[in-house]
Amino acid sequence: MRSLHRILVAVGTYENSQSAAQLAISLASESPQAEIIFCHVIDIPRLLARCEQFTGDYELLFNTARQTAAQTLERCCTLADEFRIPARSYVRFGEPAAELVRFADTLAADVIVIGHRHKSKIDRFLNGSLCDEVVHAGTIPILAA
Repeated sequence: MRSLHRILVAVGTYENSQSAAQLAISLASESPQAEIIFCHVIDIPRLLARCEQFTGDYELLFNTARQTAAQTLERCCTLADEFRIPARSYVRFGEPAAELVRFADTLAADVIVIGHRHKSKIDRFLNGSLCDEVVHAGTIPILAA
């Protein structure tokens, strides 16, 4: 296996991202020069749809999404720091799969690590899966945790 230098980890909610963070830490611990980049993408179109459907207060939802993302990313970086693995984090905006792939290209990431929830076939058909979308859009290796 080739040496990994940049590992991009897609971060959603912390519970779903913890296994991805742990897998990335395990990979990074095998490569002395590796760094982990945690990334959470705020899905603006989905946020707007939720805003219209529920509260109507876009600013409140946006600030809550940013705050939640920051807290989750901080927990992931703290986890990496416990293992003395260099890590940094970013919040991006847009359609999650496309933005993750674009960001991975910008960073020249060696791999994308993403959490994978087990969904029924019907749920995956109706709602899709971020993991599946990244696999189809990406040009670099993708590991599903």
